[in-house]
Amino acid sequence: MTGPLLGYLKNGAPVYDRPNSHIHTEYEDIFKLIRKTLPLVEPKSNVEPFFYTHDFGDTIGESICVETEDGDEIVFAQRRNRNGLTRFVKSKPLQPTSSFTVVLIPDKKSEKEQYLLITAYVGEKAPEEPWDKFATPESVEFWNSHALVWGSMPIVEGTETSECPW
Repeated sequence: MTGPLLGYLKNGAPVYDRPNSHIHTEYEDIFKLIRKTLPLVEPKSNVEPFFYTHDFGDTIGESICVETEDGDEIVFAQRRNRNGLTRFVKSKPLQPTSSFTVVLIPDKKSEKEQYLLITAYVGEKAPEEPWDKFATPESVEFWNSHALVWGSMPIVEGTETSECPW
């Protein structure tokens, strides 16, 4: 089952939302940015999932994913609709950015070429979190030096810990 049509890729292939997509809807212009970005994307049907980041040249918002350093206050907690814990930083502000990222997968249930949106967010590409089924060694390396800004995303009550889960 697919959700609403979000737009079309460079080759005309449609992109649909999923009922359980991870669109970062805290940003009010998210759908406008999705509609501007999708026509720029060259599909990659043999890569799953695939990321596309577009730099708009001017600041479009603030990234919730920031670089961390020794001495930062780090906690882990489960975000809603996620299967594992996310690394958060309590001592950093959101960072202005001109980049926007979409993550897509081919819709294998469709007989024609179409794609599903996994997520979309303001900011640079961030690899899958270490608990994700598509995680790689790059994922662990990245998430050991980056985190989401605490308070930027809703979390599941009672899941906060200072213990690294990976």
